[in-house]
Amino acid sequence: MKSRAKASLGLVLLAACGTVPLPTPDAGPVRVDAGVTRDAGAALDAGGTVDAGPPEPTFSSAVLFRDDFERYADGQGLRAAYPELLEVGGAIALERDGGQALRLDYTGQAGCAAADVHVGKVVQGDVPTVLVTWRSLMPGSFANCGDAGVVDFVLTRGGTQTRFERAGGRWLLRVGSVEFAQHLALGTHAPTVLARDAWHRVTLLLTRESGVGQGDGVVQAWVDGALVIDRVGATGPAAFSLATWPGEVFGQAAQARWVDDLAISTP
Repeated sequence: MKSRAKASLGLVLLAACGTVPLPTPDAGPVRVDAGVTRDAGAALDAGGTVDAGPPEPTFSSAVLFRDDFERYADGQGLRAAYPELLEVGGAIALERDGGQALRLDYTGQAGCAAADVHVGKVVQGDVPTVLVTWRSLMPGSFANCGDAGVVDFVLTRGGTQTRFERAGGRWLLRVGSVEFAQHLALGTHAPTVLARDAWHRVTLLLTRESGVGQGDGVVQAWVDGALVIDRVGATGPAAFSLATWPGEVFGQAAQARWVDDLAISTP
């Protein structure tokens, strides 16, 4: 593992005040294939060129949850802090190497069986929009079962799961049976082309629908500051409840991956 220098942020509650900025690099013009649509069906021009879209948002003072894993002396403290901690087909550990991060260790599985290793935190407050961010590192040797997928984040809302994952060479955000696939910055920010053995930052902005069948929910995703998903559609009206990082891996060998700097806020 490479050295990872981080600021100790600790757990910030909803009553916290002040602004915690996130870097918002200029993504520049984004080129995608002609005919792809964005923003609820707005067609691109004939050349398939769109602007970079909205920049990666910054966190407001209403931080619902934040953890950089620096405050835990051992794994017992970590386990006491998370109401949802699952180790099916693997185990969770803290790793210190120029800083502290969460290491997910997976055991080998036969075929394309799924292993699910994650920590989870209850999202307090009935807010219509949440802003979620984290950093992740995948080693160069990491393998999964073809396009079966690697889940990075799950948000449970009533009986529906919102899952952010990498599959088929692109990022996918699934809301129940509805799929929002990556359609921006595919040439430089798809999971298959991002550097391995390096940290990458993911930010999601999720707005639930105003009512059943309204279709006005918002799904936006940034990877290292570049907008990769920007859609309006059926995201469901249920309140946000339980957030879990990272989630399932399908058909993997014995291997590990890392996550760090988890945070949930209102925008």
